Amino acid sequence: AMPTGEPVTLHAFEPFSLEIQPVSMTNVGSERAEVAGRTVEGWRLEVDSEMLGPSTNWVDDEGLILGTRYTVGELVFEIVRVPAEDAVQFESGELPGSADAPDLIGGTAVRVDTAIPHPRQCRELTARVRGVDRRRLLIDDRRQHYGPVKETPDGGLVATLTVRAQGPPDERPALGSEPPGDVTVFLESTATIQADDPRFIAVAEEVVGHETDPWVAAWSIAEWVDATMTADLNEPLLRSALEVLEDPSGACRSYAALYCGVARAAGIPCRVAVGAVYAPEALGTSAFAFHAWNEVWVGEWVAIDATLAVPGYPQPADATHIKFTQGDVRAFAPAARVIRSLDLEVLDADTMGEAEEGAEAKQGEVVTR
Repeated sequence: AMPTGEPVTLHAFEPFSLEIQPVSMTNVGSERAEVAGRTVEGWRLEVDSEMLGPSTNWVDDEGLILGTRYTVGELVFEIVRVPAEDAVQFESGELPGSADAPDLIGGTAVRVDTAIPHPRQCRELTARVRGVDRRRLLIDDRRQHYGPVKETPDGGLVATLTVRAQGPPDERPALGSEPPGDVTVFLESTATIQADDPRFIAVAEEVVGHETDPWVAAWSIAEWVDATMTADLNEPLLRSALEVLEDPSGACRSYAALYCGVARAAGIPCRVAVGAVYAPEALGTSAFAFHAWNEVWVGEWVAIDATLAVPGYPQPADATHIKFTQGDVRAFAPAARVIRSLDLEVLDADTMGEAEEGAEAKQGEVVTR
């Protein structure tokens, strides 16, 4: 029933965010196309999800998806509808292409021309950001600030960003003090951060003990997460904090989820931050990687990265952490829109001091997570 060539705005359930999201959809017309090695013939729909970005879809007369194609960074993903028996063959690796594992880290990397020395010690970064097409993704806060934002002819945005690694304030409220009204929501237990579960409460009591300084407690939790987790870049879809606690392995997003569950259980307001981090060790080249970390309220919001934690060296996340979304575990999904087309140009990076030998070695090890 959709007219041809006219964009229509619909609302659909988005499983990544567990929310109803607006979707722009245009019926281009009927056509035949090759998708994932198969020929599909149906109505071509150009879809732009507010959260995940654009994709091309082919549907049958009933509107059921026959095939989908979308890009993320250098990667092209294709999904095709097949009979159940073919799906079983695909899973077993018997169909062409089914055994190919894409390089998700390298394929979504944002390469830059300027190398940043000792990135884990970087305290200030200035970069030109291009390719983001939603102003809500250009977040201004205590640690990062955008200059004037301009729109490019293709509808993208360009602006100069300055990020400063901000440590905790000198005067901090005692752990358990009532935070400001707009911060209390980050103490709540949610469907994906089950902070009121007795298992999280028990961990928080064990790790934090009688500590009253929220920053000391926050760093103790980061060290616990670092010691508890096993890095696994090939984990499946997003998992809740409780799922990670039950199986403590995964990529950065699972480190961040687990950290958030323990921190909230300990009475520390906490949220997940998602964006990009400079990670040449993991990528083998000068580039930023898709990444998740945390922010804790200790009188001010302070970024803390359990994935890159160096035991014995309590410090905020370095200035190469560029944030585009924030919230709970579901904050990871909207950042996919950024990674599709992000372009970064490093203008200046201030590396303050030399990393001590022990910390440098540890950082080189954990950054590959």
